[in-house]
Amino acid sequence: MSNNLYNKIFSEAGNVIIYIFAAMGIFGFLTFIMTNGTKESVAAADVQKMTSLVKTDLETIHSAIQECVLMYPDPVDVNADGNINATDNPSAPYPLYPPNGSNTTMWWGTPSQNIKTIVCPGEYMINNGSKVFDNDSGKFFSILDNTDFTVKYLTNDAPPVMIRIEVTYSKVTTVWSEVMSRLDAMLDPSNVGIVDIDTSSNTLYYYIKR
Repeated sequence: MSNNLYNKIFSEAGNVIIYIFAAMGIFGFLTFIMTNGTKESVAAADVQKMTSLVKTDLETIHSAIQECVLMYPDPVDVNADGNINATDNPSAPYPLYPPNGSNTTMWWGTPSQNIKTIVCPGEYMINNGSKVFDNDSGKFFSILDNTDFTVKYLTNDAPPVMIRIEVTYSKVTTVWSEVMSRLDAMLDPSNVGIVDIDTSSNTLYYYIKR
């Protein structure tokens, strides 16, 4: 075999190897772009879905509170002493936590309380044990029943009175951070009150005007 022919064959083989590596490089780059794009798309979809579900649940809470006020506007004599006062149900007619044990006083709660145990005072007196959010009420959460969420209810008996709904997510994720930011921008302060975010504790505060 002549040197020229040998060199030609060797050169062509080298070119083929270069083309193969180039193709592999392009394929790898395209795979990375497509995979990364898919991840970003999935994350965006997760944010949109969670934002919608949390917003719906906050609106359910807001609606349930308004329903209590409209249906049972008057304070009630929880301890049946013939005297209706703040000892019976402070913050009437807004939902409260029911009497606990031997304590006959309804109360506005502490940060350790879960919103699922609140009652509407007027309804509570008619149907002892009935909660604002239970199977009989037909009011359910779309996502806030998830064990990763903790939802608390807090009100008080002094102006300026606001009802605070505290939503905490146990997982530290960029998705939840973006959800909180979107809700902060989305919710109308003129109708709600104030929406506040505490990123250090993964907590969204939703305030309802009384």
